[in-house]
Amino acid sequence: MLRFFCATFAIITIPAIAAPKKAQDNPDKMLIQKVQQQVVGSLKDPESAKFQNIYVKWGTVCGEVNARNSYGGYVGFQPFYSIDGDVLRMKGNAHFESGWEKYCSSNAKKPEPPKPYHEAIYDTPEPPENR
Repeated sequence: MLRFFCATFAIITIPAIAAPKKAQDNPDKMLIQKVQQQVVGSLKDPESAKFQNIYVKWGTVCGEVNARNSYGGYVGFQPFYSIDGDVLRMKGNAHFESGWEKYCSSNAKKPEPPKPYHEAIYDTPEPPENR
């Protein structure tokens, strides 16, 4: 009886321990899913979307999407990127190329955090009234 109990316990608990993590456990996967929904929402035929080469680099999701156009033909994989899941840029948008180079290319450097307001305006670490 003890063997049966131990075997049953092992059969029930081992798959639970070894179960793969859900997307909710990985912030990058959650961000990718959010961006994929944005991309799909911007397409003429959302059901036809196919993604490839998707990765996250310093909070920016970069990848490629292929979808059908108005005539029903696939247009080929087009690059896109989304900064922090908010700003979506696809090839053909204004400033796409410079943004792709800045955020997604192999030469991309980690973006510097924004300066505090007074540093951006006065180029000093303290506001003028505190000097």
